[in-house]
Amino acid sequence: MKILFDYQIFQLQKYGGISRYFTKLAECFIKLKHEITIHCPVYKNNYLENKLIKKSVNGLQIKEYPKYTNFFFNFINYNLTSRHLNKNQTDILHLTYYNKVYNFKKKAKKILTVYDLIHEKFNYLYDKDLLNYKKKSIDFADEIICISNNTKSDLLNFYDVDESKVSVIHLGVEEKNYIKKVKFDQQVILYVGDRRKYKNFDRFIKAYSISNNLVKNAKIICFGGGKFTEDEKKNIKSLQIPENKISQISGNDNLLNQLYKSVEFLIVPSLYEGFGLPILEAMSCGCPVLCGDKSSMPEVANDAALYFDANEVESIRYSMQSFFEKTIIKKKLIQKGFENIKKFTWESCAKNTLEIYKRGN
Repeated sequence: MKILFDYQIFQLQKYGGISRYFTKLAECFIKLKHEITIHCPVYKNNYLENKLIKKSVNGLQIKEYPKYTNFFFNFINYNLTSRHLNKNQTDILHLTYYNKVYNFKKKAKKILTVYDLIHEKFNYLYDKDLLNYKKKSIDFADEIICISNNTKSDLLNFYDVDESKVSVIHLGVEEKNYIKKVKFDQQVILYVGDRRKYKNFDRFIKAYSISNNLVKNAKIICFGGGKFTEDEKKNIKSLQIPENKISQISGNDNLLNQLYKSVEFLIVPSLYEGFGLPILEAMSCGCPVLCGDKSSMPEVANDAALYFDANEVESIRYSMQSFFEKTIIKKKLIQKGFENIKKFTWESCAKNTLEIYKRGN
């Protein structure tokens, strides 16, 4: 069985949950002796430099695209991928994102993974073109994989899709006992990833700012998501959060895992998540998790997180303060976190995905 992952997410992301998902699948497929090609003529993704999968990658890494060249690289990637599909036999084409579908004559089973319905639920925040591309990708696919039951429910709610071609396969994680801790001069609250829109970052820092105990005894580190914008800086200043109490850093997965291992807890204040991979990543490093009680987060965290109402500033504040005031909570969450991640493995994710590939063939 010849499996091909297309270029889309690897052109878009240097690091990220979706590109990690596909590279973990590729690793598992290679170990199971399946023929896998990641066709991405030009990419910036760092996961593709992994030695195990490097031989399966058709393409060249450019670490930084020159300004105004994204359209050009997209044109190259799309046309060369289309040519490859028309010249070579591909049994399984697994699209890595929603931006492109292909016209090709050779027969291949087309798979699409739907990560979330954020663009549909918050459509007023997004370009309508993206929604059109997404619908085309959904119509194009022979089989659809949703990464949570919550995502499947949302997909069937927003689109007229035959439920029989929709399957749920959870993402995976592995326990990381080898990570070294970083020493901080005070307790740290960790926030990971994008801070815009439905991520609800503003409510989180407001909840932090209204607690004198939190501001006095803990600081916030934001990992990834880009540097603070001018609007964010103004908001932080208006909340009277001292500059030394909140910072933004970027780095690779090793640094992120070190942070998970060293901070007091990860907070996920999102109003919506399709899965919430950082929840499992944190648990795998023995990092307690505080998160909202809506969408897929209870499905992923189960009883191993401290929940709050993400719509209520006071609820967020109360959960954070309760964590610091009741030391037994930390020990329980760490223990339950290690138990919870046993339900989510990349090996299981890969085997279930292969079953979808084989279905009907």
